[in-house]
Amino acid sequence: KYYGIKQGQGASPGPGDLVEVHWSGYTKGYQGKRIDNTSVRDEPYAFRLGKHEAIGAFEEAVQGMQVGGIRRVEVFGGLSDLTYPLDRSQRFTDELISADLKIFKYRYGPQPAELGGQRALDFVLDNPTLQDFNRTLLFDIKLLAVRK
Repeated sequence: KYYGIKQGQGASPGPGDLVEVHWSGYTKGYQGKRIDNTSVRDEPYAFRLGKHEAIGAFEEAVQGMQVGGIRRVEVFGGLSDLTYPLDRSQRFTDELISADLKIFKYRYGPQPAELGGQRALDFVLDNPTLQDFNRTLLFDIKLLAVRK
């Protein structure tokens, strides 16, 4: 589910549009760990809407937003179609981001830029002892730009 935090004033994206967003993400149910925050680094995340480049929660949240708008997205752990795959073979590609740390690229974005954020996210997704409510993720997404 998502909540409108701020209404935007600009263009709304459509299928196939390239969107740029700033996002911050946290684990909700398990210790409230920060996953990432792109606005701190001023490195927006860009993806094509409807092309399955981003997790479902991002696709859903950005639809209907306007540039400048902000939405908070709460992704419950049991909603596998909206979050990162629990199966590591489906979550990662074979492409290494950091060979020395053996960090692989996520198949669907966004990917945490910091090792600590990726470890927190992977722990929540990979830990078989956690219940679904402990896998809940929170994202704040700000739509920065829409390109046709």
